[in-house]
Amino acid sequence: MVQEVGGNVLVHCFAGISRSPTLVIGYVMDRLHLSSEEAFRYVKSKRAVVAPNFNFLGQLLEYDQYLKTRLKTNLHKVHTAPATSAPLEFSWEITTSSPKQSPSSATPGPKFYLRSPSLAKSPNLG
Repeated sequence: MVQEVGGNVLVHCFAGISRSPTLVIGYVMDRLHLSSEEAFRYVKSKRAVVAPNFNFLGQLLEYDQYLKTRLKTNLHKVHTAPATSAPLEFSWEITTSSPKQSPSSATPGPKFYLRSPSLAKSPNLG
């Protein structure tokens, strides 16, 4: 729903170094189809202090393998199924500044905002 209206999502933890960046990295891996290393570099380029702990890095590597397996399975399904609609395109931006401050933005710690442009309604999507 947030994606459809071009909204933002606040992701934060106490220090913004390990927990919230791990969640954002996983999200970026899934949405942008990046490896764990590529997604880590992307998020780190937006917030230099990103440093998920050893266990979180291991979980991201496991998630990377899961996503690769899922992608292979889905590609097989796409290649064997008839084309019924135009592909969807997604574009995401990660920033550490909010486009507008709200009273709830007083929570401590760094924040990540995931922003997506509004999706145009396609006649094939109903």
